[in-house]
Amino acid sequence: WPAAARPPAPAGRSGVPGKRAIALSWSAGSGAVTYTLFSSPNFTGPFTVLATNLAASSYFDTQAVSGQTNYYEVMAVSGCDTSTASAPIGIYLPRPVLNAGNAGAGMLSLNWPAWATDWGLYFATNLNPPVVWYPATNDIGSNGGQFFVTIPAGFGTRFFRLAAP
Repeated sequence: WPAAARPPAPAGRSGVPGKRAIALSWSAGSGAVTYTLFSSPNFTGPFTVLATNLAASSYFDTQAVSGQTNYYEVMAVSGCDTSTASAPIGIYLPRPVLNAGNAGAGMLSLNWPAWATDWGLYFATNLNPPVVWYPATNDIGSNGGQFFVTIPAGFGTRFFRLAAP
């Protein structure tokens, strides 16, 4: 019997950042039965196993870290052997940007992208440790692909941030 050929490393890797997740895909390799996916916060690794026994040549990474580039490698697995790892691919998963502006008459306007539906708006009265962040309870509206809130500016110093659960 001829020896089974080692499957080639998966090619055609791509990723699309989304709402706190990255949709990954790669070209199905000849002889591959399943795939093993690895991830790392660094281009050079170390890479840890993210998923094994993937029958499809795609994966939805809900553990990706927002605000940084997430790196991935994938290996093809045949019935007899495993390919070498693919070259790393890096996908940046953005955090939503919080914008502030003057809404006139002593009012502050804050807005952020509407895709950030599960991010909450928080405020602190100072940044001296320990910093305590409180949820903003102002009514939040949406308009033109943005969430927005208008806040009276006369309540002293306030620091704002968006945070995901």
